[in-house]
Formats: sequence, structure tokens, C-alpha cells
Amino acid sequence: AVIGRAAATTPAAWGTEVHGNPGLPRGDYYSGGGSGHVHAADVDTALDGIARRARDANIEVLASAGDDVAAALRLAHEADAVVVVAGTTTVENLDRSSFRLDGEADHLIFALARVRPTIVLMQASGAVLTPWRHRVAAAACLFLGGEATGHAWAATVFGDV
Repeated sequence: AVIGRAAATTPAAWGTEVHGNPGLPRGDYYSGGGSGHVHAADVDTALDGIARRARDANIEVLASAGDDVAAALRLAHEADAVVVVAGTTTVENLDRSSFRLDGEADHLIFALARVRPTIVLMQASGAVLTPWRHRVAAAACLFLGGEATGHAWAATVFGDV
């Protein structure tokens, strides 16, 4: 199962106001935010890339693109293993409020690691805390992978690289 808010989130677009910075985009899981943001028009999300590569190997992928722990646990019980895709976002002129992953990702990871072998894939703009690191089968951080994020994750998960 592929689970997590960052698994299928679409990229941020230019033209929205972020914390008093007119026109600067909020950060996303592909290229960060602010004046350095590069809008990725055709992103291959983690879910897209992993599902495509799994189909090539005749593996069914179940998915839940959110942080709902109860829904994720129901899905995990139907799967052999779980891939959690989590991340952090940033904005220009504002420090991140913590080094934790966005949303309820840490809680989600702890819960899933109790019921299935769990792999954590992080798309982060910098350092992150990993309080669950001793409970998961594997963890990797791509930082901000751009349009080919999904292809990169799939190649990593399936051992193609």
C-alpha cells in the first residue's frame, strides 16, 4: 500500500500570496517555495511512479493519499507492506515551525509500523526528525526531486538503481 499526503499531492503554482509575499508560491514536495520555486507542470508523483513500476511487475498497489490513520490502518491490513510518503514544505522569509514531517505523518508512520513492514519515503526541504526510525524497515529522503520524483522513488523502491 502507498499511503500519505505527499504520495499524490500536486505542485504549488505561482500567483498566490504567501505570508505577505505577493505572487510567491507556497512550498510543495517537489521544488520548495518562494522566489526559487520552479513550477513543475508535469509531475510524476510518488504514487504515480510506484504504481506504474508495480504494474510492470504484476503487483497491485492500494493507495490512500492522506494522513487519516484509521483509513490507512484498514488499507494496511489488506497489503503485504506499506510505503508511507511524507514530506515538509517551506515558504520564503519564514522558518519552518519544527523539524517534524508535515501533518500527522509521524503518528501515521508509528501506527503503520506496528502492523506491517513499513518503508518511509521523505520529500523534504531540509533536515527532519525521524522518531520512528527504529521501527520501520527502511527510510530514504529524496529532498525535492522535481518532475521525476515518482520515477526516482519507483527505481529506488524496486532496486532499479
